[in-house]
Amino acid sequence: MRRIYVVFSALMLVSTSAVAADLEPVQVFDWTGVYAGVFGSYSNFDSSASLGGVSDDVNLDGFGGGLLLGYNQQMDSLVLGIEADVSLLDVDGSSLIPAPHTQSLDSNFSGRLRIGYAIDNTLLFLQGGLAAADFDADLAGGANIASETLLGLQIGAGLEYAFTDNWTLRSDYLYTNYESVVGNPPVKFNPDGHTFRFGVSYLF
Repeated sequence: MRRIYVVFSALMLVSTSAVAADLEPVQVFDWTGVYAGVFGSYSNFDSSASLGGVSDDVNLDGFGGGLLLGYNQQMDSLVLGIEADVSLLDVDGSSLIPAPHTQSLDSNFSGRLRIGYAIDNTLLFLQGGLAAADFDADLAGGANIASETLLGLQIGAGLEYAFTDNWTLRSDYLYTNYESVVGNPPVKFNPDGHTFRFGVSYLF
């Protein structure tokens, strides 16, 4: 009877250990390293045009694309990273108030910190940093009333999926709030809004 009890206990111990091992998350994919990629984007921004007591809300939207470069450091399931990108934009809008004009964002440079949670070859992440964009405002007749590089703050989140040992697909969202600018004549503009990006990266 004692021998049966010992054998039964040993079997229970082995089974329990096997189940526990199955329940433990196994990290197979390693996100650590330098990566580079390309992306396409769609942006929708709200801006303003105000002069004295006259103002109007202006919608700017359009597409863009660019290049990115970054580095990840993985510690268990935690992934910390830094990323920079440059993009060309075709984001614009127009208004008749306070005078017929167009506003546009033509390019953007940004740098962000990332913090993510890795589930094998899937990475969920939050991000935040700084951005700088080329902004122009032109009267309907062609005269430029503002041409500035605007600084802004960015926050967002995203998802990245590694479909091979080196290649990843990614999608992310960014909210950017740029500083206001006063043109000549003194029309005040203040763009901020949303960008959705889809891309592919190579992890070296």
